[in-house]
Amino acid sequence: MSYALLEFDGDKTINVIGSGQTSMIQGSVKENGQLLTNVDVVLNNSSNVELERLTSTDGNFNLSSVIDNLDYSLTAEKDFYSFTALTYTNFNSDQTNQEIVATRNSHTISGIVTSANTGMSGVSLQLTGNSQTKNTMTDSSGNYTFNNVPAGYDYVVTPSLNNLVFKPTTISFSKLNANGIANFEENKGLIYGTVKNGITPVAGAKLNLILPWTDSTHGYKQLPKTANANGEYFFTETELDGYNIINSLKLNDYDNNNTVFYPKSVANIAITTMAQEYNFNAQLVKPEVTINAPNQATLANAYGTNVNLEAMVDLSFDDGSTTINSVTFQIDNTTIANTNNQKIYSANWAPQDSDYNASHTLKVTAQSSNNETATETFQFTLNCTGTNCLNVLPTIVWDTPVNTNISQNSGFQPIAIQTTVTDTDGTIASVSITIDGTTTSITSDSELIIQMAPCLDTPLIFL
Repeated sequence: MSYALLEFDGDKTINVIGSGQTSMIQGSVKENGQLLTNVDVVLNNSSNVELERLTSTDGNFNLSSVIDNLDYSLTAEKDFYSFTALTYTNFNSDQTNQEIVATRNSHTISGIVTSANTGMSGVSLQLTGNSQTKNTMTDSSGNYTFNNVPAGYDYVVTPSLNNLVFKPTTISFSKLNANGIANFEENKGLIYGTVKNGITPVAGAKLNLILPWTDSTHGYKQLPKTANANGEYFFTETELDGYNIINSLKLNDYDNNNTVFYPKSVANIAITTMAQEYNFNAQLVKPEVTINAPNQATLANAYGTNVNLEAMVDLSFDDGSTTINSVTFQIDNTTIANTNNQKIYSANWAPQDSDYNASHTLKVTAQSSNNETATETFQFTLNCTGTNCLNVLPTIVWDTPVNTNISQNSGFQPIAIQTTVTDTDGTIASVSITIDGTTTSITSDSELIIQMAPCLDTPLIFL
């Protein structure tokens, strides 16, 4: 019987039982039928007080002097194991080939995977250790469990889901000796996007993000990043933690085979808790405008009705971030309100009386979010149809005589009078010519030749 120095803090009473009658207990400690090495074999009395402890290096034991006629229990102890206990009542004879069964303890490793405090389903979890690998997935609430994990080994738990990043990236357990908890959270890409050439992802594109000096623990920092096979990149919360602004984000041409990407740089990005998308493209995205209506140089329109104006406006290609910011319709520099339905922009123009039988210009201008602009124009003449159209006066063109003074050197000769009369919105009902107060009706629809013998030196007045 021995005491450590701190234990001996007062009087002690020690009861010693002696006897000349002893027997032995001999046997082994086994796990799955195999001897368990480096194990302690412990003999306790009926009050579970330890009487003797023997350390076996090979799993065999022999307690040679156990006092007879007493009650005992015999078990073993080793970290990470549980053991059966052997009991002896009124022990009084040698006990040989005794076997204490050892069972390695097992535990669970469980946890939850979340994104913004919401459980993530379908996340793969991998447990490695003890020369083994186990896999499981989170349920609809983001929970997962590894059951029956043997104690005493080192383990690592790693989550994965597509190209997401989690924090922490892994959780380790050293010499597992109890149920373990391993919770993970999506390490969101606060700054993310794609790198493309037109619509083709650029795998391996190299980006550079610069963070300014913020304080003594968050100094000036450059964060290089390489786009994955899908041209995707992201900078995580962990990488940006402690900073509140990004000086610049860009792809240097000298890092990318002298390829210039647009935008050439994004500067002064405020870091918030919300993810922000910035896409880059080797081709400059531009708006494209196609005027669908009107589509003829002469447009017939029923009087009092609107003229439909239509244009398709789209981007030269979809880079995932550039959008159409604005579309403007103008007739002769007067803006007409328009609406959009799946890239088809429409407007209604209400022409005034003076707009008929006149030429007009439709101009459609589109601007994209990267400040690129496209413009298309179409010229047309608007004619009126229907009974309600305003009358357009006929047009009279004098063909002959051409000169206002006519000289006749060989006596009186007939004077040929010829005129062309047209009407754009109807037909010629009648034509008359008045000469010196005398009116002559003409029945021809378009032209008339009059021959007459005027008096000498008499002026002729045509009406």
